Amino acid sequence: MNWHHSCTITNNTLPDNPIVFVSEGFAKMTGYTREEICGQNCRFLQGKYTDSETVKRVSDHLKKGKSVSVQILNYRKDGHPFWNVFVILPIHDAKGKVPAFIAIQKNITKIKLSQPLADWIWVHTSLWLELIGKSIYSQIFIHNKIDGRRLVNMTADELVSLGTSRDDATYIVQEIHSLVQRENKVLTRTVKTRSLDSLGITQSSDKV
Repeated sequence: MNWHHSCTITNNTLPDNPIVFVSEGFAKMTGYTREEICGQNCRFLQGKYTDSETVKRVSDHLKKGKSVSVQILNYRKDGHPFWNVFVILPIHDAKGKVPAFIAIQKNITKIKLSQPLADWIWVHTSLWLELIGKSIYSQIFIHNKIDGRRLVNMTADELVSLGTSRDDATYIVQEIHSLVQRENKVLTRTVKTRSLDSLGITQSSDKV
């Protein structure tokens, strides 16, 4: 199983609906061992910036024995956040009751970060820092709520004033420029393709 995909099974006949089965993928995705996970309720992955409304939606569906699918900000054992999309399905017995649930999860952090920079909130920028190896500054970005619109205009001096080292500030600015360039290339290709399509011109990859 690809570690980006994982599953768990919970026992709904026990108090607090604890996890009783953990796939290797789930353990790798979260950083916890199977022994640490089993017996826990799935909310143990929640953290400071997990959306409470999303949590309530999941809880309400489980209480009614219904399936539910959401995207939610979870946290690994090392404290690093990640975007998790999961679907929870009820397992019915012969009497129609729900003694268990099965949940299938996928880490979609990179997919979230492929969204336009203008749509990034501060959670996205802090996750991006982790991807470029500068997660030590995630809390600075979170505390100052640096979103995508602010990120693209940041200078090395501003980053230093927020608490980064000069070398790291220079590196982060370089990565910001690379990020903007990649997005501009994607936008240019999209506009070009749409323009050709509107003229009824079909692009071909075949070389003459």
